Amino acid sequence: MNKYIWIFPVLFMFHDMEEVVGIKPWLAKNMDEVAGKFPAAKKLLSAYKDITTEGFALAVYEELAVLIAVCAVLEITGLEFVRGIWFGGLIGFTLHLVIHILQAAAIRRYIPALITSVLSLPPSILLLMHSYQPMNLAAIAGAVLGAAGVGANLKLAHKIMHWYSAKLTR
Repeated sequence: MNKYIWIFPVLFMFHDMEEVVGIKPWLAKNMDEVAGKFPAAKKLLSAYKDITTEGFALAVYEELAVLIAVCAVLEITGLEFVRGIWFGGLIGFTLHLVIHILQAAAIRRYIPALITSVLSLPPSILLLMHSYQPMNLAAIAGAVLGAAGVGANLKLAHKIMHWYSAKLTR
């Protein structure tokens, strides 16, 4: 499994760079039309209205730093609990890719994240398959924590993104 640990942050950065580069121009061009067709998406999209590229990039940087820390601790310690956290995080990331593909399918157009989601999904699934090992209780607990941690850290990253964007535009 150790030979696969560092593939995860590479896939993460490959995917997230498409979002960093494309989110602001895409929102400027498409937000009103998509929100008009999908009123439920209006609230979600409006949360990104005032973000800056720098704020978005800082949020991605924070997520990457957490991921690198988990990978490093796993590499150094080999603890089953940390392996579970890593594996749960990978599950969360893989689901994130699927969500982007479904979002693009729902609105029937490109979104910044689609190309790298399509390209990253097969290797993410292979990484899940090749790194899966029967888990003891510690690893299962870590996997649950890792999957939940993806969601919790996403909330933190969004707070950072909004804070930094607001700071830059004052």
